[in-house]
Amino acid sequence: MARKWRCHAVFELSARLASGLQYLSRKPHSSTQRRAAMKFETLMLNSLFAACVLICASTLAAMLA
Repeated sequence: MARKWRCHAVFELSARLASGLQYLSRKPHSSTQRRAAMKFETLMLNSLFAACVLICASTLAAMLA
């Protein structure tokens, strides 16, 4: 049975990396880093919202035209 799993040794490195990454701290260490991260996240969410509204408006306009 051990030989069966040896063919999946390619995935062993990525599995070890993934299990190690979950223990890393994702939180920024200083308040300025937190503020910059929140500004970036807010900018990304606002741009995603604008893109979604634009797509919905253009789809609605195409349906009504």
